[in-house]
Amino acid sequence: MVTAVEESVRFDELAELWLVVDPGLLVRPSLEAPGNLQLVWGEGSLREEFVTDSPTLAQWVMTLPSPIQGATFVANATERLALTPHDASHLLDVFVRYGLLSPQHRTPTAAEETWRRLGWGDALTFHRATRGLRWRHVYPEGAEVYTFYHVDKLVVPDEPRPSVDDPEHPQEVALPAPAQQFSAPDLRDVLRARRTCRNFARTSIDLDELSTILHWSFRRIAVVDSARYYATRVASESGKVGDAYPFLTVHVVFDPVQASAAGMGGRWLFRYSPHRHALVSVGQPEYPLKAVSELLWGVDFADGAPAVLILSINWAQYMWKYRTSHFYRMAHYDVGGFAQTALLVATGMGLRSFVTPAIDDDRLVDLLHVKPGEQDPTYLIAVGGSRSRHREPDPEPAGHEPEELP
Repeated sequence: MVTAVEESVRFDELAELWLVVDPGLLVRPSLEAPGNLQLVWGEGSLREEFVTDSPTLAQWVMTLPSPIQGATFVANATERLALTPHDASHLLDVFVRYGLLSPQHRTPTAAEETWRRLGWGDALTFHRATRGLRWRHVYPEGAEVYTFYHVDKLVVPDEPRPSVDDPEHPQEVALPAPAQQFSAPDLRDVLRARRTCRNFARTSIDLDELSTILHWSFRRIAVVDSARYYATRVASESGKVGDAYPFLTVHVVFDPVQASAAGMGGRWLFRYSPHRHALVSVGQPEYPLKAVSELLWGVDFADGAPAVLILSINWAQYMWKYRTSHFYRMAHYDVGGFAQTALLVATGMGLRSFVTPAIDDDRLVDLLHVKPGEQDPTYLIAVGGSRSRHREPDPEPAGHEPEELP
């Protein structure tokens, strides 16, 4: 218990100090306490928050000079916030104890100033908020838990994993069996051939090729039952081959002309169902896309592509399993891994591919009929191959003997 004398001594000591305001301080509406404001500062597991119902206090804190002497803080708070000197001193003590004010002079680094100067200020706030978050996975009796922030608190999901919405459609398109071999079977050959294509003139894709890309990229293709690999099984409810990874939803947008030629009945917008290995028609927009560039802020690198894959993050799945904002990063790592697999499969089949995250978020949300914050389009992959790839080679002239390779 702190005595009045000890408290007075501490207040006197703080009054003499020059204190620096945390450079990452921000104010935002409080989601936990609607109508209040939340002051947030610090990095990673040392991040702190202070909730207030006083806009005057929040504005005053945001306009504090830095550095500021403790005595000046108390005098300023007494005048501007109508506090008693004792309450103002107590507020100073709270801010110092929790790191909003620090006697250690902390100025933005040269790198942080560069982030701000080049328009990355919002990204810097997020980077500092999630940097250094402490966590680890443990799996007691199959539950998914991990340490949370800077205390030894194990968080066990108190509700079942959100279900994956995969309704059947009476007119869904069952995909053919995927290929088991590729034209470039050696991984080294695939890596050498992998290129980002920016010209899809005179390209096409058939359902066999699309089936192969979707199967090898977005379905579970193996299940390991050993307890040692238990963590690999949490990607699906049942752990069966062919199940979906619940973190990701894939949509397929066909070139409308080629979709009609392929017998799609005029439908060109689909959601992929890994569980049934089928294309499920979603609500068709009134007007078809004239070009993929309508989704890419006018950039025309993917125009003419016969099929486009749109990878969307299912946020509820990540937030159920990972209870810290650090895993916003993980969501994008995962999508990148899925995208890279799709690009390598397409390359192994001799197809061209293009990938970009530079998408028109609102346009895609409207196109796919999804709700931002629940499911957000993140990556776009265009695929197609030269129309000449299916032609039979010309016969050798009579009397011609194949040249022997050395």
